[in-house]
Amino acid sequence: TIVAWGDNGRGQCDVPEPNRGFVAIAAGRYHSLGLQADGTIVAWGRNGHGQCNVPEPNSGFVAIAAGSYHSLGLRADGTIVAWGYNSSGQCNVPEPNTGFVAISGGEWHSLGLRRIIGVDPLSRSGIEADTWGGVSIKAIRPNPFRSGVKISYEVPMGVGYRVSVYDVRGRLLRELASGVGGRGVGRVVWDGKTGEGSRVVPGIYFVVIEAGGGSRAQKVIKVR
Repeated sequence: TIVAWGDNGRGQCDVPEPNRGFVAIAAGRYHSLGLQADGTIVAWGRNGHGQCNVPEPNSGFVAIAAGSYHSLGLRADGTIVAWGYNSSGQCNVPEPNTGFVAISGGEWHSLGLRRIIGVDPLSRSGIEADTWGGVSIKAIRPNPFRSGVKISYEVPMGVGYRVSVYDVRGRLLRELASGVGGRGVGRVVWDGKTGEGSRVVPGIYFVVIEAGGGSRAQKVIKVR
């Protein structure tokens, strides 16, 4: 549930009912956004520039952001949707509108992140990653996933490695496996929890394998 307080002259603190199922929030100047676990966006408050009119289809969103009078949504497919006041082109997402992993809204501008710090550009499918020096993430399935995802990888014999999960800001959430490469394909299951045992919210995450002085990442999407 969302708790809101402070200036409420435009109804920006009046969270619509039913006030439940939210996994992320964002605040503009006089409007508010809530992302629900099913991937839909709820918007309320001042709507003088259409900033509360979420474009159809209102589904598949994994992140939200707000500027003064505009709103942004990041879809699971890596595209950004922007709507509302557009006096400075803040809603005109540059082409190619693909491969984004995070968004942010300023007063009159918008930002989208395409890379995660410290790793290579992400594959679009989340399956069949690049291979280098005999190291590879062979598959991540199912992707998107709900409760658990199976990760298979291969590391040459004698090469030290670590398999971890990061969020879109590059923060380590959990180390899944580590050791020295042997024969055959290694496998590990991520149950959608952090190292502390907390279940992650729906959104975009990254499986990263570090080995032999290099690293590769694969996008994995958690859905409700």
